Amino acid sequence: AMVVFLHDGFGESKYCDQEVGWVMGRHRPILPLAYGTTMPHGFMSTIQAQKVGTRPTSQVAKDVMTWLIGNPALHG
Repeated sequence: AMVVFLHDGFGESKYCDQEVGWVMGRHRPILPLAYGTTMPHGFMSTIQAQKVGTRPTSQVAKDVMTWLIGNPALHG
């Protein structure tokens, strides 16, 4: 699985989109987390991002763990 931290500099990276594409090519689950107004683009444009906003880091971590545990593709 992959957790993607979307922020203003994400689109400027030479590697972020390639890494996401590689994970999607392997048909693995992706959880985009949107910090600020940045939303998924490119390969991830079909995936709804969770808006993090000003939530505490501990709550975001709990949400990620809940997503990982609840994702059937990761069981086994």
